[in-house]
Amino acid sequence: MDRSEYEQVIMGLVAHGGDARSFVLEAIEAARAGDLGQADELLAQSREAFARAHAIQTDLIRREAAGDAPPVTLLMVHAQDHIMNASTVYDLGVHIVEMCRESCSGGSGSRSTGSARPAGSARPAGSQEGSEG
Repeated sequence: MDRSEYEQVIMGLVAHGGDARSFVLEAIEAARAGDLGQADELLAQSREAFARAHAIQTDLIRREAAGDAPPVTLLMVHAQDHIMNASTVYDLGVHIVEMCRESCSGGSGSRSTGSARPAGSARPAGSQEGSEG
């Protein structure tokens, strides 16, 4: 992979990570406004953006394992930072949407599976259930 291709790959990581984060922030705003269906849709769009970023990361890992390790540049560190930030925002956003859902339902504690990650789906890149960092 030449430098130009590598930079395009990195920009894909930045773009998909940024999209994932933006969708979550929009989901929070929708939930706060009482539009829980829209919030769930935006969380789903965030998961899709994470899946695209994860596919890029997986390809980079495969290349490295095959002996074609790309250089670790400041741009790559920046891209990974975007993904980790989006992952954190996603995890918190899911909880915030659920809190809004509970508030809208009178605090009954009923949970919808609409904003939860589907069984077997990939977690946002870099995100680990129950981890503290």
